[in-house]
Amino acid sequence: MADEHVADSPYTVTARDPADKDKTEVTGPGIRKGVPHNLPTHLVIHAKDKNGEPVPNGNDDFKVTVNGPKGAVPVELEDKDDGTYVATYTPVDLGDHTVEVKLADQHVAKSPYHVTSRPAADKSQTKVSGPGVKTGVPNGVPTWVDIQARDKDGNPVTTGNDDIKVTVDGPNGPVAVDLIDNDDGTYKANYTPTDLGEHTVEVKLGDDHVAESPYKVLSRPAADASKTEVKGPGVKDGVPEQVETYFNILAKDADGKDVEYGGDRFEVDVTGPNGEKAEATVNDNEDGTYRVTYTAPCTGAFTVEVKLQDKQVADSPYKINVRERGDASKTTAEGPGLVHPTQNVPQHFTVTARDRDGNDLAFGGDKLTVKITGPGGVGVDSTVEDKENGNTASTIPPSSLEITSSRSC
Repeated sequence: MADEHVADSPYTVTARDPADKDKTEVTGPGIRKGVPHNLPTHLVIHAKDKNGEPVPNGNDDFKVTVNGPKGAVPVELEDKDDGTYVATYTPVDLGDHTVEVKLADQHVAKSPYHVTSRPAADKSQTKVSGPGVKTGVPNGVPTWVDIQARDKDGNPVTTGNDDIKVTVDGPNGPVAVDLIDNDDGTYKANYTPTDLGEHTVEVKLGDDHVAESPYKVLSRPAADASKTEVKGPGVKDGVPEQVETYFNILAKDADGKDVEYGGDRFEVDVTGPNGEKAEATVNDNEDGTYRVTYTAPCTGAFTVEVKLQDKQVADSPYKINVRERGDASKTTAEGPGLVHPTQNVPQHFTVTARDRDGNDLAFGGDKLTVKITGPGGVGVDSTVEDKENGNTASTIPPSSLEITSSRSC
């Protein structure tokens, strides 16, 4: 067979630059700050040449060692023959571990890695919350699930890496889920229901359901911006400056019917005459209604915008005039409840709010506090009714009266 090729000879091979220790990268949960005790974890080596380009095949001389509190930990290193290598190990002891990744006996960039093996999360103690596991999520609207990993004693886990899995199945099949490990023991799973009807949300730790999983979640028609209603003093003229006010959002569907669940994403923006912003807080009552509170920082023309999925609702934007708030020194109170009240008989008196110039206010909304103290310092309950015309009626006779208002900006 001298001078004759054997079968398949000649062979063509391509020479490449070898992996470079300073350019090679290492990723994966096995080098993060907290790894669950007694559970397999892994790291991935991404071989790169001196120019930082990925190496296209295997055979580079990588070695991975792990040392725990009680000595060496077995490591299984797999060459994927595509320039990546997967090292798997199981921390069998709690405490600090050192992970070394070497190329030809030299540390790659950032090696060695120092990780801590901590108690693993427990499926029966891990907590799940968020709108994505409550029935009545709006169809076609992004929602989410919050997960707090806890150990067997119920203590919150403070690092990530637990094997949390979240799946969502709708009436027409699986729904895409984006699971985010916040690396602090919490996880957020985002999904968007694309079909009306019942969805099954499963939250697992490894292959086991966490407590209360799976969740049955109804996807219902989303609220319709054009049919939704907004009511309350916070979208009317006469809002007092520097006094908290409110309004209510009544979510309606495309047919104008009341939405019976929360979860719609309403956004509220309150802007003053010179671009001043008033922080608005939207509280979801989880029954299709939302209470919005804000405090206008000064007087003048304000704009209140209420949006749903970037669409203005109902009559939004609302143009309102914020007025000067009532002045306690100019405000008066009169009525029989302040003169000769009769024991055990309801009485009343009227408070007339005025501005700093002594002018009667034409609107309600000022913050009025009535404090009634009986003999011996005993407090007496009272009822305050805002007449929304600058007058306030209070019942039950007082022995003292305190009116609190704020100054103009």
